[in-house]
Amino acid sequence: MRAGWLAGGLAGRRNKLVYLDVLKTNYKVWPFVQTVNFTFVPAAYRVVVVNLVAVGWNTYLAWMSEKTHHHTEPADQGDLDLAHDQHEKST
Repeated sequence: MRAGWLAGGLAGRRNKLVYLDVLKTNYKVWPFVQTVNFTFVPAAYRVVVVNLVAVGWNTYLAWMSEKTHHHTEPADQGDLDLAHDQHEKST
């Protein structure tokens, strides 16, 4: 059995689409950043510029990764009581 986004199915297709979106964004962001960096930024500050952009890039990657996961929030006791009461009324 294969694992990961190559496994297919709905989750696999969704992850592949997200991967392609991230890859396209990568090709938009980093060539621009590096062109500006090597053209206008003094050599002593180039690492700083890349690190600052990398913070934003890593935030974007985390956000895109989180978007692909469907989390269910644990219900609090009030929600459980309401659901139980509604179920009791329907039976």
